[in-house]
Amino acid sequence: LGWMVSCRPEVSDTTETYASIQSFRYSENHFFPEASSIVRLMQSSRGSFRREAFALVGKLCQFARSVVLSDHAGDTSPESQNDNMLPLGTLIPSVLSAERDPTIFASLMEMILTYIAVFQGNGNDPWKYLDPSLFTKSLSKTVRRACYGAPAIGWGPTILPIVASLPILDVATEPNHDATEREERMKGTEVRPLPLLAVESLWDGHKSAVGVTDTAAIV
Repeated sequence: LGWMVSCRPEVSDTTETYASIQSFRYSENHFFPEASSIVRLMQSSRGSFRREAFALVGKLCQFARSVVLSDHAGDTSPESQNDNMLPLGTLIPSVLSAERDPTIFASLMEMILTYIAVFQGNGNDPWKYLDPSLFTKSLSKTVRRACYGAPAIGWGPTILPIVASLPILDVATEPNHDATEREERMKGTEVRPLPLLAVESLWDGHKSAVGVTDTAAIV
């Protein structure tokens, strides 16, 4: 499927998209899987399934943007989403926080970066959909452990652009949450800008790196 969409990518000057063509979405042969099927693979107990699912979603972000965005024009409001949209905004923090398999982080981080890039390339703000505080919390947890022994050469190059894309907000003034929810979520947490939290966690992670090469790559 990833090969198929890369060979026939969506283009900006057409109204035909993978999300809108009935023959792809709901044909008798189910040639294009529903979003729920891809979500199940992303949450599978088998590491090989998750790894391939993350790689597939990365391809969808690149070449089949309508499956990620609400429409090809870039309307990303939650109200405009349909049942075949991948709910990556809610999935990414949870799958990132839950992942432990070191063989998966390269494809997972690449998928996250591609997801962020598809919004920015379409003139949208990815953080309208992906909660920046929850994401930073998950990212910090992961890099603080040096991605659980994953070779840094695989995931390291994606970290800088991901951190650079984070909104320059401190965690106590994050948008779209009322004061009570913010206070409960951030209880006992020092107020710091989100990019700084991620970088500090990355620095802590060099102590957890498996070898000298990974330590040097992180530093």
